Order: sequence, then structure tokens, then C-alpha cells
Amino acid sequence: LATASFSSVYRRLKKKGLIKEHHLKISKHKKGRPTATYAHEIWLVDITFVPVGNGFWYLIAVIDLYSRYIVGWDLSATMTSKDVQKVIDFALLQYGFYEKEDKPKIHSDNGSQMKAKSFKAFLKDLGILNEYSRPHVPEDQAVLERFFRTIKQGEVYHQEYENHYQAKDGISEFINYYNHRRPHQGIGFITPYEKLTGQKERIFKERKTRAIVAQEMRKIMNRRKMNTDTSEVMTPVKNRNKKIFRLGPKGSETVHQKCCFYKRPCCIFWSREVKKRIGLYTQQFQFSSLLIQEYPFSILLFFFVPRILFLNKGSALLILTPF
Repeated sequence: LATASFSSVYRRLKKKGLIKEHHLKISKHKKGRPTATYAHEIWLVDITFVPVGNGFWYLIAVIDLYSRYIVGWDLSATMTSKDVQKVIDFALLQYGFYEKEDKPKIHSDNGSQMKAKSFKAFLKDLGILNEYSRPHVPEDQAVLERFFRTIKQGEVYHQEYENHYQAKDGISEFINYYNHRRPHQGIGFITPYEKLTGQKERIFKERKTRAIVAQEMRKIMNRRKMNTDTSEVMTPVKNRNKKIFRLGPKGSETVHQKCCFYKRPCCIFWSREVKKRIGLYTQQFQFSSLLIQEYPFSILLFFFVPRILFLNKGSALLILTPF
């Protein structure tokens, strides 16, 4: 008897021509992964199992490819084509597509439920186009498969459902959280609902403005760290029993009277670059938190509303008003 490693045996057999070369299958379909440019353009449909009691139930989900919003779902004891039709039918009814000519495309894998004649006839009667994933290319359903992973790791695997009622309640609560409160990395860390309702540009604009303001404030603090002898001074001003801190050049004009209408204390920072870089953007937006520990005072503000007031001679005031 003799012993040899697997690699040695494989090498000898390959040298003698006894092992055929393995070629990966390449899909004949030249189309790429599905992409969407607006909401409700393409809906992805798929099925996964959920352990319930001593058996399994089946989660049927429909997701909007553009926004990652779950437009329809159901937990069913079976996974037939009729169960899939019921979920799609409810989603179309909920978003009013029965009265519209333009309906979303249905994209699915090559499962028997999606290939069934009854399912194809159902979509054809509604005037809905359906397309299938490329064979041997599971990435075409990656968005929906990633949702299944998220809901299982975030909800299903942490629970032991005794019956399907508990499972439905837990899944319903998680999907509501996923749609409306959970920031999604694939769409720029906004919620699927915000992307679905067209709030993406507004949120990104507010983020950009907050970043510019934070950068200008950081420049001021860094300059004071590097050189304590600066031409800018911090002077407290009493105004209607409200203490206002103002950072500005020596001998500059007093705080503008427009600051007096605020009913709560505010912290005002002066910057030469705010007006130049932010322009005339004065819309209110919210900060989550800010910590300032550089000046003779320490301020910890949580959830405040910054406002920008543009004064004469090219100066500007950034007003941070706590709630």
C-alpha cells in the first residue's frame, strides 16, 4: 500500500490526460444585470423559507429595484405560482397601477413558480412585461437576495416562532423598520421610503451644506490651536437677557439686530468664507450633535437648528439655536 496527497494524485492523472479540463458555463444571454432609473420601473420577485415551529413557511417578497422599498410581501404555507400572483396583485392594487397604463416590469429567477403558464398568463392579462435572470447568474437577483439576508440576520434568526402569527408580526415590524427608518448603504445611506418619494436630492443637498459649515468651523478651531495670538476675539454680548457669543475681528460692528427674535440662547460664529461657499442657501436643516471645546467656554449642543444670516460688508453669522 502507498499513500499520496490529493494534489499529487491530481497532478499525475492530469499529466496522463485522464482528467478533462473544467470550463465554467457562460450564459448565452448578452443582457446584463437589471437596472432602474426611476421608482416602480422594475420589481424583483423571489421566495425564501422561514423556520416556524417544527417546519417552514415561505416569505414571498416584491422589492422596487430603484429604491429598495418592499412594495409587497406575504408569509405563505406554500410557494405556488398562485401565492406569488396574490402578492403581486395586492402590490399593484395598493399603488394604483390598475388604473395606469405604465406598469412595473416583473423580474424573477427561473423557478418553476415564475415559469408556470398560469403565472405568465396572469402577467400578460395585466399588460405587464416579465423578464428572467440569466442562467447561472444569481447576481441578477442580488438586491432581493441581500434583503433576505438582512431580514434573516436582523429578525428571523433571533426569534423562535411558535406559529405563523408570531412570524407575520415580527416580519411585518422589521419590514416597516427597513422601509422607513433603516438607512441603506446601496442608495447613499437614506431610507428606501425617502428614495421612493423623491427626497434624495434634498437630503444630499442638506448633507453637503452641513459638511461645508462643519469644515469652516473646523478651520476656525484649527487656526486657534496653531496660533493663540489671533486677530479674532470671543466677546459675550447680553441681549434681552440672552447671552450671545460672537467670534469676529477686533473692532467689527456689533451683533446684527436680526438675532434678537430668537426666543432661546444661541451661539453665533463668524466666518469670512461662509457666504462665499454656501451662497444664499438659508433653508433650515437639523444637526445631530456638535461638541465645541476650544474656546474659553465649553458647549455641548444636541439636536440644534443652524441658521445663516448674511450681513453687510461680506460678513456672515452662523446661528446655532438649541431646541
